[in-house]
Amino acid sequence: MRNFIIIILIFGSLASSGQNQKYESKLYHDGHGGFVYFPLGAISFADEVISFTEGNPTAKDIKIREPKIILGEPDYNMETFDNSLTLGCGGTITFHFIDNALVDQIGPDLSVFEIGSGIEPTTLSISKDGISWIDIGEISGGRADIDISPFVNISDIFYYVKLTDLKSSCNNDWPGSDIDAVGAIGSAIQITLSNSVLFEFGKFDLKKEASNEIKNLITQISGIDNYTIEIEGHTDSIGSDAANNLLSLNRANAVKKQFLIEEKIDSSKITVKGYGESVPIVNNSTEENRQKNRRVNIIIIPKSVQRKTYEVETNSIFMPYYKKEGVFKNVYPQAFNEKTFPRVWTTDIDEALTLNNIIYFFKGGMCQAFNKKSNKVEGEPKKINDFFPGLWESGIEAVINWGNGKLYFFKGSEYIRFDTNTNKADTGYPKTMAGNWGSSWFDNGVDCAINWGNGYAYFFKNGEYMKYNVSEDKPLNGYPLTNAAWESLWLNKVDGVFDFAPNEVYFFKNPKKEK
Repeated sequence: MRNFIIIILIFGSLASSGQNQKYESKLYHDGHGGFVYFPLGAISFADEVISFTEGNPTAKDIKIREPKIILGEPDYNMETFDNSLTLGCGGTITFHFIDNALVDQIGPDLSVFEIGSGIEPTTLSISKDGISWIDIGEISGGRADIDISPFVNISDIFYYVKLTDLKSSCNNDWPGSDIDAVGAIGSAIQITLSNSVLFEFGKFDLKKEASNEIKNLITQISGIDNYTIEIEGHTDSIGSDAANNLLSLNRANAVKKQFLIEEKIDSSKITVKGYGESVPIVNNSTEENRQKNRRVNIIIIPKSVQRKTYEVETNSIFMPYYKKEGVFKNVYPQAFNEKTFPRVWTTDIDEALTLNNIIYFFKGGMCQAFNKKSNKVEGEPKKINDFFPGLWESGIEAVINWGNGKLYFFKGSEYIRFDTNTNKADTGYPKTMAGNWGSSWFDNGVDCAINWGNGYAYFFKNGEYMKYNVSEDKPLNGYPLTNAAWESLWLNKVDGVFDFAPNEVYFFKNPKKEK
């Protein structure tokens, strides 16, 4: 009970300020075309690998068997396939959070970034001390956002996460789950002050050095809006329960007093508790452990923090795909905006079509023509029939350039064939999809489509795609497949797709309607 340390745990988001760039909220690509929001940004991710037991078989490539590569922020490179770890069949890895901790909040608390087209599940466990574990159970592959609330108390704090591959995919070059990063969405910031500067032996008056340390600490965490503070005193097991309880409470009150002096906040926002020796973080069997148990915890809890809104959550987003290399460009998705497509609609685009050097964007009953060479929209949006006479006045859902002077437009269960030479719809259209496209999969329409230029076309609908032989005019056997077969493509839906360059295809997706 002689020396104390101070642990500061900050729950929730910090307001942006020059001093708090380290803790600024941030969105991260999930490797599958979406994003995960982390209120505390870069500090949220695992800092240390405690242990790694490779599964059997292991990955053939040695560069994806180095566990330290997945510490910190997600940085998997979709073009070079670098910066990820393959666990191996049945492999297990244990992470440690050092400058932060995992806590329960409203919604998901932990995110596991798994990359690749495979969906390999793992089991998840969390721990306060790396010894006693709470089994959360099986988590899905791809991207897993986990809510720990059914398994923990709201005040619990965890520093360790363990993942174990469930042996669902073992017969390939990447056996087991492929991990990019592990991060605590529900994250607390931990700052530790030296225990030697706080109190003299057996006393509860702060030393001068401790006052300076607290002043510096408050400067570090400035910028938190509308918060409450809980200060908890703890001791080791030396001495009587009564003496330890009183000393822990007095020392917590001393820290509270200094916070009131330096921070000049309403004292009603601060609560103080003295726990004595009742809540050790390690056993008291050695002097080193007793020093760890002698501590003051300061928990700062922001209230009603405004979540930042990001452009990629409100605008349509797009991802370029390199056809020759078979990968998505690594820095995407990005948002439709004045930088990417000047003056093009930024949201709710139904489909797009590249014809010669013009990209036509469709939205409702309107259409825009974007010139790729000049990087400008040609004039104002016009009615869809001003560009393509004979289409539905209310708009389209999908379009494909068939490559023989014909375009096919789709809406619901109908389609229209359009002749680019005469610039009008062919007679006898619209027709129903049923019975005309070689599979009942087409009967209720498609979300988007593209001619790949190699004799095949691709149609996308509700998280699936159909590969179509253009010359034989029939779909291929074995289809449809799920979008998971495309590295990093959205798993639930693709809203549009168009050619941008000979080797580049742009896929895009609209934000959720509720946003």
